[in-house]
Amino acid sequence: MDDDRSLVRVIERILEKGGFEVLTAFDGLEGLRKAQEEKPDVIVLDIFMPDMDGYTTLWELKKATATKDIPVVMLTAAGSYLNKRIARDSGAVAYITKPVNPSQLADAVVSLLETSRQSHSSDSTAHAEVCTQAEGESTHGLGRE
Repeated sequence: MDDDRSLVRVIERILEKGGFEVLTAFDGLEGLRKAQEEKPDVIVLDIFMPDMDGYTTLWELKKATATKDIPVVMLTAAGSYLNKRIARDSGAVAYITKPVNPSQLADAVVSLLETSRQSHSSDSTAHAEVCTQAEGESTHGLGRE
């Protein structure tokens, strides 16, 4: 979930090369709908989005039975202690501030997905999906802001 389309595309390519399917949404409402329908293994979410901000999206994800256990990584330029605390207290498992090296973010997501696979699936060939949300027009990829 990110309005930085070039960052989104780079991260998407990196994750797809790693064998992951990347889903996208472009605002919080669309992201909630896709998360409930597709049940991705991890969500990368920006704070600043149209229609529904990232915190509200995170609260709604954690409130819904279908999505409450999906790990959420916040990726945003809002790096204050307060922003990080709100995200953590709301259920985010990681908080990454921009600017970020796309490869480092992808490594973090891949590590989280591998941990999730090990703890939630005995099928080593499980296919991971990453749901991302981006502000603005259609693009594929991760991040939000």
